Amino acid sequence: MALVGGLILGVSARYSEIHPQATTAEKFQPHLFFNTGRILSYTLLGGLLGTLGSAFQLSSSVLGVITILVGLVMLIMGLQLIKIFPWADNIKFTLPKGVSRFLGLKKKQDSYSHTNTFILGALTFFLPCGFTQAMQIYAVSTGNFFSGAMVLGLFALGTTPGMLSIGGISSSVKDGLAELFFKFAGLAVIAFAIFNFSNGLNLFGWNSFSLGAPNKVNNKTVVSDPNVIMENGQQVVRMSELKGGYAPNRFIIKKGVPVKWIVDAQAPYSCASVIIFSEFNINKKLSAGENIINFTPNKAGRFIFSCSMGMYIGVFEVVN
Repeated sequence: MALVGGLILGVSARYSEIHPQATTAEKFQPHLFFNTGRILSYTLLGGLLGTLGSAFQLSSSVLGVITILVGLVMLIMGLQLIKIFPWADNIKFTLPKGVSRFLGLKKKQDSYSHTNTFILGALTFFLPCGFTQAMQIYAVSTGNFFSGAMVLGLFALGTTPGMLSIGGISSSVKDGLAELFFKFAGLAVIAFAIFNFSNGLNLFGWNSFSLGAPNKVNNKTVVSDPNVIMENGQQVVRMSELKGGYAPNRFIIKKGVPVKWIVDAQAPYSCASVIIFSEFNINKKLSAGENIINFTPNKAGRFIFSCSMGMYIGVFEVVN
């Protein structure tokens, strides 16, 4: 809902706003194009994943850029809906000219088009979400086109009712309620945008303010951590992955000493099931039960890890 729901809410509310005379059925069309693009792309790309394997895996930096760009699109759509900043209405979302020519589309497009909405739905395949990535990795494990296509096609189909529920709200508002709804929808989309900006920064490891200040006593960093023990020359860190995030999610470790990070995945199909730790080039899809991640902290500092969406986070404080 935070990624895909925010996008379709912005698109559909904007369509209803610029077509006030449209019928309820016509206002529902953006949702049909968006979800059709989504289902078809998930089916096709799921088949490719099953055929080609894990070559589609994106780095944490790419995931961070995508998340921030999605937040930017949501922000602009939200500003257009609340109608406080007139300049926002001058920003149009259109396909690049080369893509338009390739698809045989007209040169000039309106601020909304069914084709753009279809393509936007198709591109949600690449949005960083642990739940979706768990299904993508399962598609990889099938090893063939048909099974991979079935896994992700049915996943997209199964999540469509939730997306369409947003459509039922945005397409049914009329008359006096419409203006109030569009402003409310605009504020909701802006809130989603801010949420995704924060998540994108987490994926880059930059958003440390969200975890508060480092553990300090008398202005000295606390070195001992009850969640970190020494075994055979390694710092052993134990953490649980739950459907609501990570527990514990804050550790103090020593620079230069190898770390054995044991993660007990209790919700392997949740959004928290993929761990991104960009500072140490770790991108780990968790399997049910214990997962072991090894790394050596080679510099002191405060380093964030997160889920693939940047929503659930934790931190390693590395001290000399």
